[in-house]
Amino acid sequence: MQHGGRFQDAPPARSPAAPQDEADAQPVRQASMPPSALHAALGPAPEPSRRSSPALNFRAVSERRAAAWSETLEVRDLRRRTDMESAVTVPASTHPLDYWVFYGQSNAGMSGSAGTNVITGAWWPHHALQFAGCSAADGKTLLDGARLVDFAPISPSSALGQPAWTAPFAAEAFFRERTGTASPGRVTFTTNYAGHPITSMMPGSVVYTNMLTAASRAKAIAEQYGRALEISRFVFIQGETFSSGYGTDLAILADAARADLQAITGQAAPQMLLVQTNGPDVFLSPSYIQLEQYRFCRERYGRGVTMVGPMYAAPFAANDIIHQDGIGKAMLGQAIAYADDALRAGEEYQPLWPLLDRPVSRSGNQVTVRFSRPVAFDPGLGNGGWVKPVENYGFAYFGADSSRISITSVAITAECEVTIMLSGTPMATDRRIGYARCEPASTEKDGWTGTRGQLISPTGRKSPFHAAGAPIPAQIDLYCVQFEEPIP
Repeated sequence: MQHGGRFQDAPPARSPAAPQDEADAQPVRQASMPPSALHAALGPAPEPSRRSSPALNFRAVSERRAAAWSETLEVRDLRRRTDMESAVTVPASTHPLDYWVFYGQSNAGMSGSAGTNVITGAWWPHHALQFAGCSAADGKTLLDGARLVDFAPISPSSALGQPAWTAPFAAEAFFRERTGTASPGRVTFTTNYAGHPITSMMPGSVVYTNMLTAASRAKAIAEQYGRALEISRFVFIQGETFSSGYGTDLAILADAARADLQAITGQAAPQMLLVQTNGPDVFLSPSYIQLEQYRFCRERYGRGVTMVGPMYAAPFAANDIIHQDGIGKAMLGQAIAYADDALRAGEEYQPLWPLLDRPVSRSGNQVTVRFSRPVAFDPGLGNGGWVKPVENYGFAYFGADSSRISITSVAITAECEVTIMLSGTPMATDRRIGYARCEPASTEKDGWTGTRGQLISPTGRKSPFHAAGAPIPAQIDLYCVQFEEPIP
């Protein structure tokens, strides 16, 4: 498959879904001008007009705002609080206001160095919100819920950025592209504990308590806007710090968090969106944690847990071996948003990974892996691709006889199939085929994790951040997750 299309215009969007409600069903009028040019042509947004209601004040607003790869110019009703003067407005939807929890280590929050900042200003001032004056909490100090008194538009205060900013921006863009309408609005908040293992994030810990405190306050504030709150997403980004028994702890934490967040609103339990974490840039040996994440998400598939995909397509900050820069956080945010939007569209979303049932077969020295999606190869950085190339596109053979068995070729042999030719017939009882598990002798700080690969599934979906000027691929590719599977 020729892959230059990753940097071309995308094909038409998926078929629109039904409008959410009358207030949100205003048509999105597309403009062909780039965001900067259109902003200049439009000038400042007009002052809103107001009309009163027995319960709430409403505002009819002509909103002029960048919609990533296009612009919106629409009029809708917005709600204000009645208990205090606030310039903030939220959509007047009959649907609940959406709340996303971001939880994990430093990569779940602000970390690394800035690099290229892809977000400037509040793209969606009524539909992408955070708490006023507080965008994150850590695991060191208990969060005082009294600090969280109102919402505010997400307008990044730091060039460092965080997925809780990039994901909702991309999610709103995807929602409008797919449905032709604005979303009911979403609020995001991060609780993270940098450099700590999962054992420091279990129920009862400070960071876990802070997560629940923030969610409770979000519900109370939403009610002051006359809106119900639904905690729909528990986004988990953790695993860079080693701990034994990770898989067991992950299952306990996932069950507890989903149940405790559900209890706050009485809704259905939130969907867990798990991002498979990276190994470091300067590679030593593959961590078993990524395999535990892989196994957990496969065991829980269709039962409230979704693996978004891997992080390795998100480059690191300069001179950093584990944290993304602004470009990386944009890539990570849009990957999370893509999985979210697919689920909302009713798709049975799976990342690019081996089939759930009998994915590997063998005939002599030929090993075939069948995947959940159509596959292609990213040709690699310097060859018209994105990720820095790695030997055998990231595939590797593991087993007690690995000293005499090597990979001689890797090829796509069917739409959803890759065939790996080995130098001999594997005989070891522990023989396995692995992917994105090790880059031999990765000792150079080159901005890429040593655990990466080049197998992708192109989606044809436009990247909102590329369209806004970020130097990332024009279309979204799903990169294959790290895995090891036994060879029959």
